[in-house]
Amino acid sequence: SGSSPDVMVGEHRITSSADGTRHTTCRFVDHPSYNSPNQLSNDFAILHLSSPVQIGTRAAPACLPPTTYNDAFLGGKTLTVSGWGALTEGGGSPSVLHSVDVPGMTNAQCLNDYPGDIDGSMICAGQPSGGIDACQGDSGGK
Repeated sequence: SGSSPDVMVGEHRITSSADGTRHTTCRFVDHPSYNSPNQLSNDFAILHLSSPVQIGTRAAPACLPPTTYNDAFLGGKTLTVSGWGALTEGGGSPSVLHSVDVPGMTNAQCLNDYPGDIDGSMICAGQPSGGIDACQGDSGGK
């Protein structure tokens, strides 16, 4: 899968070297079923950092629900997505981290919009009518 990427922790403004801490990775493991059974299924990896992250105001762990909370648990909950992705579809990216709250939805609801593309490795969120959401370049965000 190529060379191990560096990880920036606590970054806010990507044009500034004054914030964020760079961590090297000693190894990373892509999910063995990436892109299977559907495109973008199991789209995550585990990165092992060479040094521990200092948890504090600029860096906090992402809280993930236990596996007993299936996609139905997320229906109607407020989820936050963040990243440096495009501000409009096909548009430019910001220099500072953006975030937005979106409603979670069940995978059954999501399958109506994306028939055959949604599986148990995915989390669906957003307004069915569109509007504010994650965009290109936000992949890998929290």
